[in-house]
Amino acid sequence: MSVGALSVHKNYPVLLDAFDLYLAGRKTSKGKTEKLVIAGARVPGDEKIMERIQRHPHILYLSNLSSEDLFTLYRNALGTFCLSRIEGFGIPLLEAMSCGCPACYAGGSSMDEIGRDAAWKVPPNEPEPAAEVMKIFRAGGSELSKRTAEAMCISREYTWKRTAEQTCSVFLQTL
Repeated sequence: MSVGALSVHKNYPVLLDAFDLYLAGRKTSKGKTEKLVIAGARVPGDEKIMERIQRHPHILYLSNLSSEDLFTLYRNALGTFCLSRIEGFGIPLLEAMSCGCPACYAGGSSMDEIGRDAAWKVPPNEPEPAAEVMKIFRAGGSELSKRTAEAMCISREYTWKRTAEQTCSVFLQTL
């Protein structure tokens, strides 16, 4: 799955290319194929990517989800992908990690600080490494379990209370 507005910087074409590569190499049993769920808002200029999403038989686009529905998706997904080229913070990555959802992100942004070694880091403009991570998420195993547990620990470092306290501290230091 992937969460975020259909903005250019979210890098959905690379995610869709990775998913196509993954499907091309996937041997399915009984005709079952995984779905890529994209949850996010429409934005001006997203027509081209939306058209590609809508044409794909194995992609499900969802918008206007409640927080409860979003967290249900995270808890039931094989993994989440945040392949943004630029990210202000990386809340979808942190949300996934806090829900125990294995995560993959594009390196070179603020998400490096959050994902660390607990999430899989891939180059932002190469679909092949992300397709390989999709295989890892599908296969499961001890490395996946270890990183997911580590990610949940990292996510506990980021709370709104801690953010408010640190922000207040910076304000007080500057006065």
